[in-house]
Amino acid sequence: MIPPSAEATELFRSITDTERTNLKTLLNCAQQSYESAGQQGPINFHPEARSYIWGAASRKLADHFHEAGDMRRALFFALAAWNTSKHPGFAYNGGILALALGEAEQGKRLLKIYLDGYESMFGTSMCALATPEFTVDDFERLANTARKRLAES
Repeated sequence: MIPPSAEATELFRSITDTERTNLKTLLNCAQQSYESAGQQGPINFHPEARSYIWGAASRKLADHFHEAGDMRRALFFALAAWNTSKHPGFAYNGGILALALGEAEQGKRLLKIYLDGYESMFGTSMCALATPEFTVDDFERLANTARKRLAES
């Protein structure tokens, strides 16, 4: 899948060969999934849609590193997800990870971005591309957690 932006191109250049392979695999799986669901051949996604798909793939890499205990790399990919897509949910992930790593200012800034933007995502097609498994209740639960974490810091 073609990088949707200069940020995505830079991300691709800045990661290891293994990470690049994993990112390509995630992007190809997403492409195939959407094409299969639409029962059609190659889909040429609009750059905004590609940015959300790249964000979702980066989020999955962040999740992988988080589960493996590499919080710094998890934060790197959470920030990549946010920078590539500007999806508020990815700002939330980056904020929580930054706070966990003691990067309070960055964490608070990202949680505020989430709180300022999450409601505008409800029901949008871009939200469905980036976080298809999330409901309004899920986003509200994250907002409550973000408010609590900001009050604590």
